[in-house]
Amino acid sequence: MKKVILAYGLLFLVILVIVILKFNLINVFEKRFIPSYAQIGNRRFSLLLARTEKERMTGLSNTNKLQENQAMLFVFEKKEYYSFWMKNVKFPIDILFINDSTIVDMYENVQPALSTMDTAGLPIYRSKKQANYVLEINGGLAKKTNVKVGNKITIKLTGT
Repeated sequence: MKKVILAYGLLFLVILVIVILKFNLINVFEKRFIPSYAQIGNRRFSLLLARTEKERMTGLSNTNKLQENQAMLFVFEKKEYYSFWMKNVKFPIDILFINDSTIVDMYENVQPALSTMDTAGLPIYRSKKQANYVLEINGGLAKKTNVKVGNKITIKLTGT
């Protein structure tokens, strides 16, 4: 009887270890091989992430261009009224302010600054509603793909 109980106990332990390993391997696979993305309707964007203060300050500065299905996502720890400017951004962008999974405000086709020498004169683009994400995509793409305030957005972040 003790051998049967021991055998079942050992079998249970082996199954438990396999289940734990399976879920951990799935998480490792997802974090390493499935890129972060944002999806609005049927349009999916691979993401450049700005999670730290330094990354958020740099943003798309000194980036030459975004690919058609690429975007930069700014991730914030709390919901606030965030402000952006076009310091050293070299191409037009659309700025989408997102509260959880809803676009709450947006600026379309924001043009690069003519001069980056005087930052005091740069326009500031501030959300009218609180947001915890900001997505920057190529200028004019929101209009082209019919993205509007109120649209739902799915954000999948890996490597967290």
